[in-house]
Amino acid sequence: MNAFSPVEVSLRPSRQLVILFTAWGVLLQVGVWSTQFPGWLKTGLALLALGHASLLVARHGLLLLSDSPVRVWAEHGSGLSLYSENRHGSIVRLHPGHLRVSSWLAVLHQRGLWSQPVYILRDNSCPEAFRRLRVLLNHH
Repeated sequence: MNAFSPVEVSLRPSRQLVILFTAWGVLLQVGVWSTQFPGWLKTGLALLALGHASLLVARHGLLLLSDSPVRVWAEHGSGLSLYSENRHGSIVRLHPGHLRVSSWLAVLHQRGLWSQPVYILRDNSCPEAFRRLRVLLNHH
């Protein structure tokens, strides 16, 4: 494989991301309800935590929202260029300096102030495309 060939990863719904973000929501709930805050504040924070976890599950785990990423590709010319396409077909450039890559997960961030991460696992992508993307990201 040429290390500089473009890599494209099509994303699909992920059971692992649903479990991960659901567990995150449960941990947030436990944290909120174990505080000494007044009941009204606990309720408000618990609703915010539930909403946040639900948004993560819908956007990244199930790919149900219009801004859910459905495709990621990387090109290596004069530098590494990363792009993400959402369900509406909008293309966003990702920031190659803000990424985390492990053997089972890659987290890429969009450029800009309110950057939305893109989560890529072997579970929500073709394992071979995920492996090629990991190699490219680790050696950029």
